[in-house]
Amino acid sequence: MSTLNAKLHSFLYYCRTISLFIFLWWLISVWIDNRLLIPSPILVATALWDMFFHQGFLRDILISLRRMALGYIMAALVGVPLGFILGSSSRIESIVNPVVEILRPISPIAWIPIAMFLFGVGDGLALFVIFYGASFQFLLNTVAGVKSVDKRLVEASLTMGASRWMIAANVILPGTLPLIIVAARLAMASAWMSIIAAELVGAPDGLGFKIEWAHSMLLSEQILAGMVTIGFLGYLTDVLIRFIGQRILPWKRASYGLGF
Repeated sequence: MSTLNAKLHSFLYYCRTISLFIFLWWLISVWIDNRLLIPSPILVATALWDMFFHQGFLRDILISLRRMALGYIMAALVGVPLGFILGSSSRIESIVNPVVEILRPISPIAWIPIAMFLFGVGDGLALFVIFYGASFQFLLNTVAGVKSVDKRLVEASLTMGASRWMIAANVILPGTLPLIIVAARLAMASAWMSIIAAELVGAPDGLGFKIEWAHSMLLSEQILAGMVTIGFLGYLTDVLIRFIGQRILPWKRASYGLGF
């Protein structure tokens, strides 16, 4: 019962925070009194309703989600195994790390002009940008996770006759999982930023395309409706990752609390 009360209290606190934000938004819109600059929450909600039921907005959402899921999975499939390799071998890390550190500071958005030449307009461009933005999060956090594993546990396992594969599966992987979950959350945020940027300039559909179309038509309420949708979907995907973290890391549940 105490757990239920705590979750209810957290949910009410969350609702109060959102309500305060919407109220401040409304006050600012009234003070500015210019719907082109700051449309009111009511106008944005009305635009969102119209976009869903009359402009095929759900289709654009599903297209963006598909692209983001594919790029995100590709980044995880490359970043996590490569992170295990680099974290386990200082020699390989010394060879690969300079390239990683040169590429990592370059924003995924900076690659869009070149990616448009390589992949054209559409899915290929978006997938590349998402993959580039998210893979470094998986890679670097996995390397850090592997290096954070207590070496004494590895040595103890070796003295007990455990093979390298057994140590990797039963010692290194569980010790690395907390940072992989952190990487998953950071990569998800990076993926959302990357896909919207790619769709703004290089896609015939999707959430980013919808926002750019609304901008060209000077429909500020639809621009904000798209932004609100992105924020809500980003929050839901983060909650999903934290939920998974709670299930596979029960001893870390406090670190991955869902808020309510």
